[in-house]
Amino acid sequence: MKRTVYLILMILSVACTSRQTGGSTGQNNAQLDSIIRICREQGSRYRNESRFSEALDAHKKGLEAAMEASDTFEIIQALNNIGTDYRRMGILEDASSSHYQALTYSEKLSDKQSRRAVKCRVVSLNGIGNVQFTLGNLEVAEHFIVVSSGESLAEESFSLIEVAFRDGDEGSVGVS
Repeated sequence: MKRTVYLILMILSVACTSRQTGGSTGQNNAQLDSIIRICREQGSRYRNESRFSEALDAHKKGLEAAMEASDTFEIIQALNNIGTDYRRMGILEDASSSHYQALTYSEKLSDKQSRRAVKCRVVSLNGIGNVQFTLGNLEVAEHFIVVSSGESLAEESFSLIEVAFRDGDEGSVGVS
């Protein structure tokens, strides 16, 4: 059993550190899709283990593959993951920049009303709000929460913001 787990982890590691080229476009896209998924999952595992530098590396490699595949949804998700990694490392300027880049891609989607497009936008806005909250900019953080939720927080803004950030601390609400 240990050997099987070890082999799976080795395969995941190799997939995120190298890319094969050649073959048909269909094969290449399938390879890129696999690399994107594996890097996203590996990065999330690293982040959950507080191995933020390794998470960042995996998510950046996933971003490269998503860019090569021209997969806008995966680009947005990778940028948001990178933003969360940076925020967890305390590199807030880069965190904010990554989430804003993700938001920019979200705004360029042709179908902004699809469930997936809305989710991408909300995650980006939530990530920006998380950074602002970490910086202590509660009014700015509230703005992003209000925009992302579509609801006014009115008088209970601070406690609702606190709950929203505590419950969504991953910066990836609803994203696997």
